[in-house]
Amino acid sequence: MIAQGRWRATAPEVKGHAGFRINCLVSPHHNARWGKLAADFMQAKRSPETLQPFVNTILGQPWKTEGEDLDEHELFGRREPFTLDQMPPEVLWLTAGVDCQDDRIEIVIMGHGETDWFVLAHRVIYGPIDGEAVWQDLDSLLRETWQHPNGGTMRIDACAVDSGDGGHLEHVMGFCRPRFGRRVVPIKGVPGFSRPLLQKSGNQHLWLAGVDAAKSQVFARVSRKQGIRFGEALAPIFFEQFASERRIVRYVRGKPEARFERIKGKRAETLDATVYALAARQLIGQRLDLRQAELASKAARKPSPAIIRSAWLNR
Repeated sequence: MIAQGRWRATAPEVKGHAGFRINCLVSPHHNARWGKLAADFMQAKRSPETLQPFVNTILGQPWKTEGEDLDEHELFGRREPFTLDQMPPEVLWLTAGVDCQDDRIEIVIMGHGETDWFVLAHRVIYGPIDGEAVWQDLDSLLRETWQHPNGGTMRIDACAVDSGDGGHLEHVMGFCRPRFGRRVVPIKGVPGFSRPLLQKSGNQHLWLAGVDAAKSQVFARVSRKQGIRFGEALAPIFFEQFASERRIVRYVRGKPEARFERIKGKRAETLDATVYALAARQLIGQRLDLRQAELASKAARKPSPAIIRSAWLNR
């Protein structure tokens, strides 16, 4: 059967690239005969813990665990009645994550409480990345202020701007370098679940973001419906992009390796920007009690004084 088999192209329109998929069902070895594999499957399917290695190593397919796919519609339904202009009192700091594309930049603004994260806003600034307009608009956004429910004034406390694969590095560096004192830093995402969320690279002006570790935290909070909350101003496109990846486990040389995989046909700008905003929190070293006191000590904005004009002023 194997000797008489042939490879069949399932995507003949693709030219110049060839990919092959194979599993144990075509193995000529005695230990992989179909009768034994069928018996192994009947034994393995009794529980997810034993079925997963069979699917990974015998069938050569990724294993999808419950809760590791994000449902964009379910997430949209979780929105709560708060916004950037009317933020929850638990918000203590604001961070921004910036994802750079050739024709726009996308920003996610996240609030950080003592334990919870609050996704407050998603902004898109259109324009060529090598122009000045998008960076001027981004600088204006980073200078904006918002009223905190306790009376204080909030602004973006830290911002992480993705330098991408190097194509945007020069422009990102040019924007971040003079704003480093405002905690505006260029970052580069690096894989690895054991990496810290943010650390300095050998280049003193570039920071490394542990995107796998950050996504793991995001996925964990989303799956247990606790610790991450979404504001009502977020549009459906935010959640479509936020749910653009899934966490899978593949076996490499017999060992399980977790990784995040992009769902075909989906964009991931808001997921990436959320991860960058989470990483930017590491730049803020202020103590929790001091920040709470700071926000509570600032009086709310005073209303404009009433002016009573004398009748003779109109003469």
